[in-house]
Amino acid sequence: SHGILISLCASTSLAALIFKGASTAHSLFGYPVEDEEDIDDISPPTCILRKERCEFLYQVSVIFWDEFISNDCMLIEAVIDAFKSTWDMPRYFVFVCAGDFCQVSSI
Repeated sequence: SHGILISLCASTSLAALIFKGASTAHSLFGYPVEDEEDIDDISPPTCILRKERCEFLYQVSVIFWDEFISNDCMLIEAVIDAFKSTWDMPRYFVFVCAGDFCQVSSI
């Protein structure tokens, strides 16, 4: 029988240290770390999934993403775009988005 492979990531390296085997979201998805002032809508950064990372993520079924709400929506969109274009066959993932959503102010 095949088990389910779960990948753990977090927005910060401090939060990633809480979980055994976790990494930062930027590292997991090959997304550059940039200052908010450097990001624009015209040429947003993209995920660069190297071969080893692609092979790993191809095996993953669940991605647990701690501090999810702390990420810019461009990172999340870049991850989704990368996942759409990386593999010939469609891949489906379950994202478990965790964090303290109570700290987010209402709009």
